[in-house]
Amino acid sequence: MARGKYAKVTQKLTRVFDVEPDYQEKVDACKRELAEGVGFEMSSAWLAQEYAATRDEKDAAEKVLSDVNLHLEALKQMIVERFDADGIDKLRTTDGQTVTVGVEPHAVIADPETFKEWCRRDPDLRNKMVLPFPTTNALVKERLLAGQPEPPGITTWARSKLTLLKERSAK
Repeated sequence: MARGKYAKVTQKLTRVFDVEPDYQEKVDACKRELAEGVGFEMSSAWLAQEYAATRDEKDAAEKVLSDVNLHLEALKQMIVERFDADGIDKLRTTDGQTVTVGVEPHAVIADPETFKEWCRRDPDLRNKMVLPFPTTNALVKERLLAGQPEPPGITTWARSKLTLLKERSAK
């Protein structure tokens, strides 16, 4: 049963999970493993509680990963500075790995309109220009809510979205 802002729109659409087939096989195997596990209940309450607990695990893992990435960035900057000072661009570690510092160009679009015009004049680039997906998706949602059809070339499905609202802690 669809609820929320898009309920009237999504009830007319085919519902999909929008997952690549190889990944869906892994998801199906995980579902079987969950269903066969000790304490499993096929109830909304149990599934929601398990989802919230697993999201907490993910949040903790992402915090650890964020700290690791911070550590890596600090080391990267220190290595670049030290290698420059030592006049080297690579070094073999004691365990046989090689750390190499290279420099390459990195583009930043300073004037989007000028760049867009330049792309339009190039026959190879002209056909590659597309809106970013989030912009396209928002445009389609707005049109559907207004009772308008999708733009030509767009197909729309109903995709489930879970939201987990954390309880606010008292300050």
